[in-house]
Amino acid sequence: MSELAFTLFLILSFWGFGSSLLRLLNIRNCQPIAPSIGVAVLIAIGGILNLLELANLYSILVLYVTGNLLLSIQVFSEIRRRIIPENKSTPTFSAEWIPYLAVLICGILQYIYFSSPLAFNEHDDFEKYLKYPSRMLATGTLANSKLDAIGYETLGGFSYLQSYIVGFQPLNRILVLDTFIAFSLFSLSIAFILKQLKQHWSICALGATLPLF
Repeated sequence: MSELAFTLFLILSFWGFGSSLLRLLNIRNCQPIAPSIGVAVLIAIGGILNLLELANLYSILVLYVTGNLLLSIQVFSEIRRRIIPENKSTPTFSAEWIPYLAVLICGILQYIYFSSPLAFNEHDDFEKYLKYPSRMLATGTLANSKLDAIGYETLGGFSYLQSYIVGFQPLNRILVLDTFIAFSLFSLSIAFILKQLKQHWSICALGATLPLF
């Protein structure tokens, strides 16, 4: 349960950074894609931290908490705005919520059934992929040998995001980033885009759940 709670708060942290940027740019009604934008913001910050060799467990924890604080401030601000008499409104359920509920259900299924690998490929995973977030947390940077894959096979952004899982959860939870977080944010973005294209809610729901298959 604690691992799930940490993962959910990680998504909320992404949401906080993304929502703050949207608010700074005065872009409204784009909250479903705010977590994805937050991921981009954190990758940019992670690049700077790697250059300064400060991408360690402490900086990641600070960013994790900061994102949740930013979101909390915005949520309380919105609640305060809504309780003012002239702006008071009662939220009602609409069919437009169904695609997002579908994303939630599919995300839960992804977390339950696919977030923990049964085994790792010891000839490939450990030396090719899993070493990067662990090394970054230990040294503060992804930079290493010029013969490494960083730079010509990957830019390191995904490894930086993996460090949020590796730093606080068992290594076998590393797939949470792929199977749960990335899936959920991708599906949210699809639902939002289809909604912006004025598609029927059923099309939005279908499009949002297709990545599951």
